[in-house]
Amino acid sequence: MGTTLTGNKIKDTYKSLVKLSDSGEAGTSGKQLSDGNGNDLGLFIDTDGVFGIGASATFSLDVSSKTDGIAFPVGTTANRPTGSAGIVRYNATNSKLEYYSSDFKIIASESYVNTQVTTAITNLIDGAPATLDTLNELAAALNDDDAFHTTITNLIATKQATITGAATTIAADDLTASKALVSNSSGKVAVSAVTDTELGYVAGVTSAIQTQIDTKHPTITGAATTITTNDLTASKAVISNASGKIAVSSVTDTELGYVSGVTSAIQTQVDAKQDTLAAGDGISINAGTDTISIASGAITSDLIDTGAIVAGLIASGAVSTLKLEDNSVTNAKLADDAVDSPEIVDGAIDTIHIADDQITAAKLADTLVTPGTYGNATNSAQIIIDQQGRITSASNVSISGGGGGGSTTIVSEQFNGNNSTTAFTLSNTIASENNTQIYIDGVYQSKANYSTSGQIITFSTAPPTGTANIQVTHFVAIGGTPAVEIDTYNGDNSTTAFTLTTEPATKNNLQIYIDGVYQAKANYSTSGTNLTFTTAPPTGTNNIEITHIKLS
Repeated sequence: MGTTLTGNKIKDTYKSLVKLSDSGEAGTSGKQLSDGNGNDLGLFIDTDGVFGIGASATFSLDVSSKTDGIAFPVGTTANRPTGSAGIVRYNATNSKLEYYSSDFKIIASESYVNTQVTTAITNLIDGAPATLDTLNELAAALNDDDAFHTTITNLIATKQATITGAATTIAADDLTASKALVSNSSGKVAVSAVTDTELGYVAGVTSAIQTQIDTKHPTITGAATTITTNDLTASKAVISNASGKIAVSSVTDTELGYVSGVTSAIQTQVDAKQDTLAAGDGISINAGTDTISIASGAITSDLIDTGAIVAGLIASGAVSTLKLEDNSVTNAKLADDAVDSPEIVDGAIDTIHIADDQITAAKLADTLVTPGTYGNATNSAQIIIDQQGRITSASNVSISGGGGGGSTTIVSEQFNGNNSTTAFTLSNTIASENNTQIYIDGVYQSKANYSTSGQIITFSTAPPTGTANIQVTHFVAIGGTPAVEIDTYNGDNSTTAFTLTTEPATKNNLQIYIDGVYQAKANYSTSGTNLTFTTAPPTGTNNIEITHIKLS
């Protein structure tokens, strides 16, 4: 427990602690003790044995001699004081000086720093090869390249990340073939003819195969054989000679092949055959006429040489169907024009047997449709087409009247398709696309298949080649103004009733097409703006097109 010193007590105490001057008073330079009245500041003793904590000196703390030391409070980690900024103490637990800054930290000594640095370096190079555990060694390994990152980046940039695209010709089918990969003449990765199995034969080879082969003897020589290289090229049969060695015989490989198929001793078979032709065994010789008679059945198939029977030896009509093997008659064996209509079974010719564009008009039977041109100033051409696209009926339907009077001219024009031209010019300006009806090869064309501008009709796809196979019907007003109204609907194979935009004056004012096929009046009925089909139209997008012809 400390004692507070103030006033004269401080001065008295000071005098008792320091050497006094001859006058019994401390020198002026050594006088700095507070008297409690604000006359002096801090604690300061003089230069003779200097000790001071204060503000008047140029130091904050000094001891009398540089050989002296300051004894810091000593304590363990467990009895640390309450931390506050500026505390310095000696920790007896770890034998280290420590200070407080948010928590107690060690004041690093040289040995402590050395230990920590050594530990850090050891951890850094732990497991590194001895030749690469210093910066100098690492720098040497990098070729002392201070731009090593750039160098590596540039090298990587020239490499392809994966084998794709232009780097390979490998297709999915190739990959399933279990073939070895090679580089081809274009520098691409390709599949070789060598299979994975064949490539496996290389496994276990210890050195260059050709080198090993070259060291081997090309022929069987020595005591076991008399074969030489020249003998081997002669394609001769190999035999054993009198010396017990393997030798090459005079029999060629071709001659040896004649033995193939022999079922018993050749000589025995030869001895059983007649040397010369003589009577007997079904053969009789007539010396007077120099003829030979052969009994029926005497000549068997084994006596006839292959290829011995030629065409001249076969009698006309001798070859019947029984003598022909199934599927033995090919196209090459049939003469031109040999197959006539009697040889063709009814129903034998399918659509697959008919080449494209081979059925011409000359091959089609006449229909009940009267040839001619339909449609004029007072009549509209009414054409009925069945599901197969055939025109089954053609007639004129009067279009005069039916509104506020006036008349309409209907112009019908034909054009030749050539499978390339898309634009065609009419003789009259087209007021509206709705005023046109177009048929190609008798099939109605929906408005989506073409566009109009002035006198020009432009198809989205060029019509096929044909003579006058494009027919355009154009409603042209003369007195009144024709209004040709188009309604389109989507069929769904269930809906039969549809609502028109306007009420038709009569069913005759309507022309209905489903998937481009004209619908007969019997196929539908009208009541006001209601249109009802007898059978639901099939599913399709805008596959129902209704042309409503009106006169104003």
